[in-house]
Amino acid sequence: MTFDPSQLRVLIAHADESGWPADVSAWLSRWPIGVHWTHTDMEAIGVATRSPVHLVIVDDLLPPSGGLEAIRRIRRVGLTTPCLYVCDDPAPRLLSDAIKLDVFSVVEGARHRDQIVRMISRVARRVYDIDLPALPNLN
Repeated sequence: MTFDPSQLRVLIAHADESGWPADVSAWLSRWPIGVHWTHTDMEAIGVATRSPVHLVIVDDLLPPSGGLEAIRRIRRVGLTTPCLYVCDDPAPRLLSDAIKLDVFSVVEGARHRDQIVRMISRVARRVYDIDLPALPNLN
């Protein structure tokens, strides 16, 4: 069974003050995937439960309750969608909590924005057997 990459849908839930989404948006515009944007935890949970998404990228600063709480709620409603967690300070406690929520990966948004795009490609390949086209100049 072949999966068309244009059917891949990504949800990005981020705080307005975070800097990483603009770079990620520019890179994602080069790929044939659908992107949903939300700016609060309730919006993210609503989109994730109403429409099928293949990957959820959640910002640590997501208002009002934070990114981990949003992922916790997504898991409570029974969704097992892969999640990337983007934060600027991945302290041991945060990493432990993320592991307990079965987060696919934790990425530092401020210093490693290109890593977010690489992780999207990795999720597509490992979970959905989709090889997205390589993007030049990720650095």
